[in-house]
Amino acid sequence: MRQLLFILFLFLKISLFGQAALNKALSKFVNDSDLATAGISITVMDVQTGQLIASHQADRSLIPASSMKIVTTGAALGMLSPDYVFKTEIQYDGAFNLQTGVLDGNIYLKGYGDPTLGSADLMTVPDLNTVMNQFADAIDNAGICKINGRIIGDGTFYQGIDGIGLNWQWDDIGNYYGAGAYGLNIHENYYYLNLKQVPILGSQPKILGTTPYVPEITFSNKLTSASSGTGDNSYIFTAPYSDESLIRGTIPIGNNTFKVKGSMPDPVLTAAYYLHQQLKENYRVTIRKSPSNIEDINIPILPKKTIHTYYSPKLSTIVERTNMESINLYAESLLRLMGQVQSSTGTPEAGIDAVKKYWEGKGVKLDGFFMEDGSGLSSKNAVSSRHLAAIMRAAANDNATNVAFFNSLPKAGESGTLKNMFKGTKAIGNLRAKSGSMTRVRSYTGYATRPNGKQWSFSVIVNNYNCTGGEIRRKLQDLMESMCE
Repeated sequence: MRQLLFILFLFLKISLFGQAALNKALSKFVNDSDLATAGISITVMDVQTGQLIASHQADRSLIPASSMKIVTTGAALGMLSPDYVFKTEIQYDGAFNLQTGVLDGNIYLKGYGDPTLGSADLMTVPDLNTVMNQFADAIDNAGICKINGRIIGDGTFYQGIDGIGLNWQWDDIGNYYGAGAYGLNIHENYYYLNLKQVPILGSQPKILGTTPYVPEITFSNKLTSASSGTGDNSYIFTAPYSDESLIRGTIPIGNNTFKVKGSMPDPVLTAAYYLHQQLKENYRVTIRKSPSNIEDINIPILPKKTIHTYYSPKLSTIVERTNMESINLYAESLLRLMGQVQSSTGTPEAGIDAVKKYWEGKGVKLDGFFMEDGSGLSSKNAVSSRHLAAIMRAAANDNATNVAFFNSLPKAGESGTLKNMFKGTKAIGNLRAKSGSMTRVRSYTGYATRPNGKQWSFSVIVNNYNCTGGEIRRKLQDLMESMCE
């Protein structure tokens, strides 16, 4: 009995000491002179009981940036299951003569929203050329050697004329992180723009082309050269389906090739183009017409036959990359998929409605919760730290998805956006969190495991701080460390 009482005493002492350390760190943070004019919302709660451990303006709605991804990915795992996979199909219409190998019709590359197709980092085959070779193999194995139609990319699984998020900024959508999500995606819908550096300050670098090649795109070059070591300060401006792009800003002086990343204006057409090229160049298939996005042509709707189906990695793997590397495209595709599943409407609006209904069904109160996209890129997103901490608690208590969701979050000092943080602190091995950042916005949302084994969910959002990005990150790191003491 004495031993049991002693253990309970130690447990209570550790808990009280931990809360005292957190309260001290929280007071220091909110009273920091660099945050005097900032918007701050902080919530820490016990995952098991829901008890509020500490808070500051918990219900104040602020811009969360990429912390919004936990709202999307957690709902996706719950609605679809960690084992869900996307598919992509090769289809044909018209009449096919097996004896002659002639198809009087079209080949369709039909997408169902897979954001990993052709990704060099995450897909079931290792790169763009390999997956196109697999598709071309299927066409060749079917006996097709002449196509009297064209290769057509079909991205209509998601509705809408473009794939970008609601209220995204003009200077985001042309760059790789602003790539739209379509029913058919390829190479994560980005390309490298290859630039030839010049050694003279103020001179114009030369555009060498794109990798992979993007059809029907031209560039207006307004770049100049800045001092060595200044890095990539260029921005690409374009619009969905546009064949004109403007690049301006600076890259460093030098004598090498310099690469910047842009978003494909029409990934559906790009995917069709690559299959077209693979068939012509490596399989000697004759194709009468040029490749096309199905949205750009008028063709009769005919019955189609599927000759090959490609499957993505499991959703648990996709969610892990979404949260670890903060991939906007993946989050936006998951958002549209949930809209498609709930209401057969693959739009951001339908996805947002599905996500909100999912979390409300888990008991999360969403008063003052304003969701504009799935990734957090929109500056019109506004949520409170209580919303996010409550969502983290609900996800942790879902036995079907909690392991996949927990493992998807960056680990302090070890992985993702937390890899270079918390070195030599008690947060190592005890804290996982999704970060969010944009101009004058920083947030962290995740889990802290206490020395007594208890788990806290937390969220910290700061807008309009008056210090550098590095300084606010260190202040936030100190606050999060205190949760693990």
